[in-house]
Amino acid sequence: SLIILGVPRAGKSTLAKYVVKQLVQDGVPVTLLSADSLIGGLTAKRNSLMWRCFVRPLRHIFPFLRRQSKISLHRDLCRFIKRFFEETSSDFPVIFEGAYITPAQAEHIFDPEKCKIVVVGYPNANVQEKIADIKKFDNKSPISRLNEEQMKTRISNLVNLSRQYQAESKNKFVFLDTSKEYHKTLSDFAENISEFLKE
Repeated sequence: SLIILGVPRAGKSTLAKYVVKQLVQDGVPVTLLSADSLIGGLTAKRNSLMWRCFVRPLRHIFPFLRRQSKISLHRDLCRFIKRFFEETSSDFPVIFEGAYITPAQAEHIFDPEKCKIVVVGYPNANVQEKIADIKKFDNKSPISRLNEEQMKTRISNLVNLSRQYQAESKNKFVFLDTSKEYHKTLSDFAENISEFLKE
């Protein structure tokens, strides 16, 4: 199984899609879980279908998921994901697109015998180029609604966070730098995913 971590707007969702597509082409059954989707369901209105069919039973089984902070929800949700990996990873791969968790934290939560971890970031990105890319390709994200100065500060912080993640990943996890050639970096990794998961 594979855990995808990284900073916002680095390509976690895109990588997850590429990986799932490649595994399907390789004839491998796969399940994709997204932290943002699960947490979105946990914090959504209670009359939604997601709430009735999935979230209410999940919150009944795991009472700690009733807290409302998205960061604490995700860190607690990792216990659920870890258990899920332990029970299913020998049968078929699970791809988990994580959020709100650092590589250093993941090292203490997940069993390296049960899953591989890949981290995505842009430690060498040019801030102005990254802002232009977000405005062009990702104009529905919350970060795109910031004004120019706020966006510059936010992206600068994310570049620094990418450097932190890169340092934490050294000699432990694969780190994909999407500062340049975003799609090529992600697709090249996904092309060899079956072999990577067997290592």
